[in-house]
Amino acid sequence: MPVPRVAVESFLHRRLRDYRVCLSWSEAMIDAHARRLPVLPPIYYRLRRHQKACFVVGANARRFYFANDTGTGKTVLSVALARYLEASGSARRCLVLVPREANKFEWEAEVRKHAPDVRCAVLDGSNRRKWEQLTENEDALITVGTYMGIVSMVSALERRRKRRGGGEVEEVNKLVPQERLVHALCASFEAVFCDESHHLGNKSSLPFRVVRQLSRRAAHFYCLTGTPFGRDPEALWSQFYLVDGGDTLGPTLGLFRAAFFDAHVNKWGDTTYTISARRRTLLHRTLAHRSLRVEIDAADLPRVTEITRYVRLPDETYEYYERASSAIADSLSTGIHALRNAFCRLRQISSGFVGYTTDEGARAELEFPRNPKLDLCMSIVESIAAAHKVIIFHEFHHSGGRLTASLDRLGIPSVMISGLTRDPGGARRAFLEDPAVRVCLLSNSMVEGLNLQVARYGIFYELPVPYITYYQARRRVERQYSEHEHVFLYYLLTRGTSDGRVRALHRQGRDIFEAVVRGEVSARWALGAE
Repeated sequence: MPVPRVAVESFLHRRLRDYRVCLSWSEAMIDAHARRLPVLPPIYYRLRRHQKACFVVGANARRFYFANDTGTGKTVLSVALARYLEASGSARRCLVLVPREANKFEWEAEVRKHAPDVRCAVLDGSNRRKWEQLTENEDALITVGTYMGIVSMVSALERRRKRRGGGEVEEVNKLVPQERLVHALCASFEAVFCDESHHLGNKSSLPFRVVRQLSRRAAHFYCLTGTPFGRDPEALWSQFYLVDGGDTLGPTLGLFRAAFFDAHVNKWGDTTYTISARRRTLLHRTLAHRSLRVEIDAADLPRVTEITRYVRLPDETYEYYERASSAIADSLSTGIHALRNAFCRLRQISSGFVGYTTDEGARAELEFPRNPKLDLCMSIVESIAAAHKVIIFHEFHHSGGRLTASLDRLGIPSVMISGLTRDPGGARRAFLEDPAVRVCLLSNSMVEGLNLQVARYGIFYELPVPYITYYQARRRVERQYSEHEHVFLYYLLTRGTSDGRVRALHRQGRDIFEAVVRGEVSARWALGAE
C-alpha cells in the first residue's frame, strides 16, 4: 500500500537539528563546550579536533550515529565516551558489539593502548562460558562480543515448521531468542556501542532484533561505521531506528523509501531503490539530525602507488572458462541469484580451480595444472624486502590454503585471518608483533575493523565484489596513522575474465551486481562473456 503523499510531505518538512555545524567549530570552542560537561575523561586532550567534536556531541546526545570514515579513530572515540559515562555516573558497564571474532581482540588491544587502566573483558568460548564471564567481570567497564555471539547467548534451538518452494512443509532447527535471557543481557549494561553497525542493516535478522531490545533498555546507544550502506537503503533506516526509534528516518521503512528514494522494477521483477536526485541534499540534512560524517583527511594518509599486474589463463583453462561463461550467460533469466552463483564459479576458474559437489554431497575443488596468478603472487612477495610486511587479500578458502602452502614452500612465515581461523586474535598479534611473520593472508570477509597499518604492501589476489568491502580492505593498508609515508597496492587480474570488470567498476565507486540490477551493464559483460 503506497504511503499517502500528505504523510511524506509532513515528514520531509519537520524541524530537525543539524549537528554538522559542530565539525566547523574551532578547537577552543569545542574545548569550551567540553568543560561544561560534568567531567572529562582522562584521554580527552589526546583526541584530535574532529574526535573532540564527536565526543562532545555523543556525550550530550546520549544516542547517536557516527558514520566516520574508516581510519578516523572511532574506537578511541568510543573509549573516551565510555570513560565519560563511567566518570559521570551514567553507565557502570558498556557493551561493545563487533561483527567477527578477530574484531573482539582488535578492540581489546585498542583499549589497552588508549586506556591501559580500563578493564576490558572479551566474551569468548561457549555460551555457558560467556555468561560466566559476564558475572566474573562485573567490574569491567567495557565488555566486547560479536553480534552473532550475543544472539547465540540469548537463544535456544527450537523445532519450527518451514514451507519450502513447492508448498512442502518441513521441520527445521531455528534459533529463537528467549525472553528471560534477553532481559538478563539487557540488565547487565547501561550503554551499548555497535561497531560496523551496517551489519545490523536487515531489520528481519536475529542480530537486529536482539540489539533492538538492548537499544530499548540502554540509556546510551551509539552506532559506528565507515560504510553506512550499499545498494539497499534498508540498512541505513535500520541502523537509525536502533539509535532513535524512527525520529530521524521515520517510524517505518516504507515512509523512508517513499520520501527519499525512487523505485525501479528490474528485468527479474525485483524492486530496487536509488536515492532520488532531487532529494539527495535533503537526505543529507535529515541524516545530520542524529549523525555526523567525518571524512578522512587525505593529508593524513600515506601516499599510495597502485600497480596492476596481468596474467593469462593457460589455453586449456581459458577454453574451459569461455565455454562456461557463454553457457552461463545464456541462462541467467532465473534472476540475480543465478548470476551471483555463476560469477563465483567463473572467478574461481580465473584463480586456478573450480568448486563442485560430489555424488555424496560433499564440497570439493578441481585444480587446474597451472595457476599463473598464484605464481605471480609468489614472485611479488619474494621481490619485497624481508623488512616489509604484506597483506594478501583473497576471496575463497581454497585460495587461502593454496597461498599458505606456497608461502610455506618458499620459507616465508605467514598467518591467516579467515572464518576458519581458530585464534584470529593470536594471528593478528603475530603479524603485528613478530618480525619474522611477513605475510597476513586476509579473507575479504574479515577485512572490517582491523588495524594492520604495519603492512606496507597489499596484494589483491582476489578482489572482493562489493565496493564497500573493497573500500574496507584498501583501508587496511592506506590508513591514517600508518607507519609508512608510502604504501603499495597490487591488483592481480586475469585477462579475458571478470577480474577486470570488477576492478573497472571499483574505480568508479560502483558494485558490479548493482550495475547489473540497474541495467547499467549487461550480465554477459559482467561475466566477461562479451
